[in-house]
Amino acid sequence: MSTDLKNTIFSVNIFNTNTSQWERYTLKGLEPMPKTENLSVYELADYSSDFDKLYTTYIFTDTKTLNQWNNYRKAIGTPIRVTRILLC
Repeated sequence: MSTDLKNTIFSVNIFNTNTSQWERYTLKGLEPMPKTENLSVYELADYSSDFDKLYTTYIFTDTKTLNQWNNYRKAIGTPIRVTRILLC
């Protein structure tokens, strides 16, 4: 992983499904994702397969999806890579 990705500032936007409100955070790549036990921000970053190119520094998700990724991450015990997910 690129050192730049670890120190890159991300705008993290989480829709809280319990309160129906958006929550916004400004975090570095190595910081933990809010509302999770073990996910880092960089694991949800949209970057190329060889970590050569970061496509965006904006992350949009919701608490339900974040919880599912957190459970998967906990089950496998190693960092994951969540790339482009489009929901319609």
